[in-house]
Amino acid sequence: GAWDDEMIIPASPPIEVGNDWYFYYTGFGANHAAGLPRNALIGAATLPKGRIASIGTAGTVRLKPITTGAADTLTVNCNASGGSLKVELLDEQNNVIYGYSRDDCDAITTDTYSTAVTWAGRGLIASRTVKVVFVLDSATLHACEIGAA
Repeated sequence: GAWDDEMIIPASPPIEVGNDWYFYYTGFGANHAAGLPRNALIGAATLPKGRIASIGTAGTVRLKPITTGAADTLTVNCNASGGSLKVELLDEQNNVIYGYSRDDCDAITTDTYSTAVTWAGRGLIASRTVKVVFVLDSATLHACEIGAA
């Protein structure tokens, strides 16, 4: 019974406004089978930036091995305001890399859209193949990005 419950057509990619994504679309209360005329209205939906999917709230998440290349920064989009998010780096034999354990990691304990992960103040190891392990304690991970500072 809603004006957009039968058919929607996205108008464009999302538009970033602050920490939100705005999605504009055309909505119809009738589908193609209803024939013409069909009334169309423009709608908008918002979603927190980068938070289309998430994983949490407690446990570990291990990524496939990656080669960091020139990248020296790992940033996360997470909500750890009720707990913490830590990260450890493993080598190709699944051994924790010295200085990059979960105990060395500077815990993230806030709701953040883009915070760099550090280990005793150090950034990501550049030019190395690593396995990234996220350690969640009452936290939700939405996205991560590896790049140059």
